[in-house]
Amino acid sequence: MQTQTIALVLGLLSTILVGCGSSNAPAPMPEDDTTAYVRGEHRLGTPLQSDLAFAGTHIFVGQGSFGAGTESIQRRGHGGLLETAVSGLNSIGGMAYDSESGTLYFTDNAGDFPGAITGDTVYALPDALSANNVNAADLEILPSGSIPFAAQVIVMDAETLLVSDASGPPGLGGVISVDLATGTFAYLIEGLDYAAGISVLPEGNLLVGNVDGNFVGFILEYTAEGTPVDAGGSAIGGIELSGAADQVLNQRGSLLVTGGSAPDFSSSIVVSVDQDGMPSTIAEGFQFSLGIDIDTPSGQIGIVDSCFPEGCPEITLLTPTNRMTGLGMDAEDCQAAFWGGTPHSPQGNVWRCRDGEIDCDRDREENGSCTFEVGACLRLADPNDSTCTPENTSSVAVRRSPRVDPDGLFLAMQLRVDAIIPGNEAACSGSTIVEVDKGKKVEISMEVLTVDGTTDTDSLTLRCR
Repeated sequence: MQTQTIALVLGLLSTILVGCGSSNAPAPMPEDDTTAYVRGEHRLGTPLQSDLAFAGTHIFVGQGSFGAGTESIQRRGHGGLLETAVSGLNSIGGMAYDSESGTLYFTDNAGDFPGAITGDTVYALPDALSANNVNAADLEILPSGSIPFAAQVIVMDAETLLVSDASGPPGLGGVISVDLATGTFAYLIEGLDYAAGISVLPEGNLLVGNVDGNFVGFILEYTAEGTPVDAGGSAIGGIELSGAADQVLNQRGSLLVTGGSAPDFSSSIVVSVDQDGMPSTIAEGFQFSLGIDIDTPSGQIGIVDSCFPEGCPEITLLTPTNRMTGLGMDAEDCQAAFWGGTPHSPQGNVWRCRDGEIDCDRDREENGSCTFEVGACLRLADPNDSTCTPENTSSVAVRRSPRVDPDGLFLAMQLRVDAIIPGNEAACSGSTIVEVDKGKKVEISMEVLTVDGTTDTDSLTLRCR
């Protein structure tokens, strides 16, 4: 059974049950891990498949329908332009973007599909942010057919990839280590079933998702050498879940896992497993939550829903409140906040970045300026402040200093914020690119007036070093 088929089986099961880094240290962050997520949709207008990967100001995402050469990887630029980066795929398993090398790695698991000319292997797309409609057959790291059940992929280091093998029960799956220097591979972990997402803990141990023959999910822990960790490891390892498809660690050390089901089987969910091993649902309502990735500067989470049998046309976005700037402890501070970067203190209003630092400079180039991405959220609920009372928004005014705005970006920011004024639920706007010259700063202010007369005024300083 191919990984695509596994996803379809799990999606169908859900439907039936429903009844229908750089070398610089990461920037310091607020200590409190309590957060809420503001949910939104990023609509691409094309059926999406399998997985996605954030890449600076771009997003890569699978597109198309299962079949010989009918799937592709699309690259969505910040301005909205959708381009085909890779074509000729059959069933995309997973993808991972390496910001150090600018390479996109991905898998396909349907090389045996009639008419397929490549597949059942792992691929590398160099210069991924500029690549245009490259045929997947020209990007094979290993020969077609080398990994028939290739699922998720992660970058361990400059010379090593890990690929999950979802061969299925009884114990036919595992994790494969791919040597990029020699073009060879070997099993690092064996004895799994439908092996799924892989993550690397800060100390180097691996967390591996696995789904058994009864479609029960598990998060298992291994050393970097592939030895099971039965005791003395993280509390996350050994956790049993209602499913496991893909996963990513956030900056706080919680593991975010897709592929589960709500207790009443009403929908597929996404869970967060904290460092104490306690799972909690952070998003629901999916037909089958599948690919997941996290945007490092903002902590924003992107999720692909399989929408069996056709793909959904939008990416689900979850923006965490504990990474926002301007969400304070007073009632008026519930009305608005900035998202897109990392505050350097609780409710801090300064985002600092070093030119070329991959954790914050979104063009990831040392070119004399820092590229920030700035958006706004309205009508927020703060889990750290029970007195926070969001109100409906009447108007928002966005300003910048210095006032020079030759590209009209702040008009664009104003229009994006205006677009989320209607409504009575928390909402986040699309983001705007802001360039700050090295050694300079740009200040942004936002004044929000609610229909009840509350005013929330927030400021944000962007500094480039």
